[in-house]
Amino acid sequence: MVQKISNNYSADEIEDSIKKTLLREISGEVRFDEITREIYSTDASIYRIIPLCVAIPKNTNDVKTIVQIADENNIAILPRGGGSSLSGQTVNRAIVIDFSKYLNSVIDFDKNNKKIITQPGITIDTLNSYLKPMNLLFTPDPSTTNRATVGGVIGNNSCGAHSVIYGKTIDHVSSLETILSNGNNHKFEKLSFNRFESLLNKGSLESNIYSNSLNLFKEYTDELEKKIPKNTKKGGWI
Repeated sequence: MVQKISNNYSADEIEDSIKKTLLREISGEVRFDEITREIYSTDASIYRIIPLCVAIPKNTNDVKTIVQIADENNIAILPRGGGSSLSGQTVNRAIVIDFSKYLNSVIDFDKNNKKIITQPGITIDTLNSYLKPMNLLFTPDPSTTNRATVGGVIGNNSCGAHSVIYGKTIDHVSSLETILSNGNNHKFEKLSFNRFESLLNKGSLESNIYSNSLNLFKEYTDELEKKIPKNTKKGGWI
């Protein structure tokens, strides 16, 4: 059970409470010093926002605990990999969760089916170095492959110069083991229509994600068709 932090404090007092709770609850690192926060206040964009603190989880339980603490106290979280985002995606006044230091490994590899399971903090270059002896390649190729992480390219649905041939990141992801904003675990994967229908309008956070995604798709499909070009042989939008 995580401790609830009062959200009636001033900014500095909120930060102190977050620090104490995170230090006690997770096995990874929590960095609260001014230098670290300055470093994480920028990415490859023009933006600069000082985070509340930087949490560096060592395992999945750490991540879940961080998310639960944030959810209990209405505090924003911001996952971060290599910080190579060009539009400010990895800066905010939030608990920045850096996956690149510890959660950066290959978990499993199925050579017969050419499927690999990785942690989010592994870089594209490291992943492809692992795959190279098998003559395989994780194809998204943004210019920052030596520091862009798999979690980051999934979040951005990254493309690269060869996406017209190989497809975007989404074309090479079969499932995602996730921790939702309330701390629940959920696996996202390709669903049959009947299975998808059965998940709608159940009142849970998971169900709301599916329902809202469907509503967004219905609302904006025509606009996407009109204004955004297809950029892969599979017909996906950029």
